[in-house]
Amino acid sequence: MEALHAIVRAADGRGPATELTRRMLAHLRLSAPEDLVAWTYGQAFHWQRFAALAPLVSEAAGEGDAVALAILGRAAQHLADSALAVAIGWTCRVSPLTWCSPARCGMPAN
Repeated sequence: MEALHAIVRAADGRGPATELTRRMLAHLRLSAPEDLVAWTYGQAFHWQRFAALAPLVSEAAGEGDAVALAILGRAAQHLADSALAVAIGWTCRVSPLTWCSPARCGMPAN
């Protein structure tokens, strides 16, 4: 989804140009970024349709596209944040609604 947003922002001047535009349009056999609206909302929503676009972001990032690199960076940070939250929850064994300090969880303070 974030890649599609980046393409639309690039098209209307709110964001930088990105290799994602060429890749996505070619992959989806679309003519212009404006066609993404019909592609996105013209069918029932299924995550699989959007997840199938992820390799295009990885490819563009691999070629140094700054927008694609930023998208992957944010995705990696979200994943790391989620993993940390799970790790703290398992270590702490305190209600997820309760703040868990290292001392309270029996972990050494840094």
